[in-house]
Amino acid sequence: MCVCLIKVFIVILSYLLFTVVNIGMGILNLVPSDSKHKIQKFLIENNLLYVYDLDLPNGIKGSEEWRKIDLIKLLEYCDSKNIDPTRVLVPENALSVSYNTPLIHVHCPVNCMIIKEFETLPECTPTKHFNYLAGNFHYDRFMLLQELYQKDLLKNTHWSAYRNINLDIFPDHKYTESFIDFCKNNIPRTMKNLEVYNKFPEDLLEPMQYREGSFIMDANNLDAEIFKDSAVTIIVDTLANNIPSLYDSKWQDVEQKLGRNTYYTKKILKPILHKRPFIACIGRGKGINKYLSDMGFQTFESVWDESYFDADTPKERVDRIVNLCYNLSKLEIAEIHDKTREICEHNYDVLTKTDWVEWFLSQIQTTLHIRQATT
Repeated sequence: MCVCLIKVFIVILSYLLFTVVNIGMGILNLVPSDSKHKIQKFLIENNLLYVYDLDLPNGIKGSEEWRKIDLIKLLEYCDSKNIDPTRVLVPENALSVSYNTPLIHVHCPVNCMIIKEFETLPECTPTKHFNYLAGNFHYDRFMLLQELYQKDLLKNTHWSAYRNINLDIFPDHKYTESFIDFCKNNIPRTMKNLEVYNKFPEDLLEPMQYREGSFIMDANNLDAEIFKDSAVTIIVDTLANNIPSLYDSKWQDVEQKLGRNTYYTKKILKPILHKRPFIACIGRGKGINKYLSDMGFQTFESVWDESYFDADTPKERVDRIVNLCYNLSKLEIAEIHDKTREICEHNYDVLTKTDWVEWFLSQIQTTLHIRQATT
């Protein structure tokens, strides 16, 4: 009994320490050490300061999401220490940085820098139209899951969901009774339940992390077979999350209530790495395909309708994605695979052959040049 308790305590302590470290350590601590040294050398040569090299006061969040209040506190700190804020670099995961401050806001493609973590498999012909890994409970994801269910598209899909609908969190939900019953009978559905077998979270994480209502850490980066066996990956990224009361709202209203968020995670990189096309909801807002293009990636507008990128509301975006999936389900899998092959090869080359550290440094240099030209 004692041994079990000690083990659980160690697991909990390790998890908490991991969480605390990740909250405050900053993006550059996530990149490989040689890349970090290269970035630090660049900052020294250009007389710039990395925000996490400053002795920041408590209460500034930073790292993945710099909120407006954090930036105000950061500017106040710079003023109190006589630090020129135009020399302070604030690298972010965000695809778009819309803050108007004297700080240097630059998108840091940290997920692209650590792409070697992923496992890849040899090329093969897919047998399913889609994969949709809904993961933990997430309102927009489950609304999409509901529409896929209603269109009878799940039979064409490798899908999983770790956590069931939480009706207590969202009493004003827009789920149908039929879908709620479906979820009760079919979720949790992990990779263990899929036709292609692979490592799944139960094998990778401690059992205590599966307590009712908790989130499962998305550690299953060894799910290559799922992507290889499906023609199209459907992605609703982590921070595209919404709430029922805003589901029909315009994006500006969503932004006012929840904040605009265009962060992306490794989810968008998995299909690219496995040379598969994607249908992707990234963050809150419209026109995210522009930022992917700025990074060198191509989307699939030449193959199918990508109007979902320009949807005016979260609901409209989900509706358009489901209509697109319905139309694609009428095509032969081999046809989808052949029509998207050239774009997928291009995206794979961009992801694997781009020096993302150099790309990041060039974004900083471009920002500095623009400032010099306008002052």
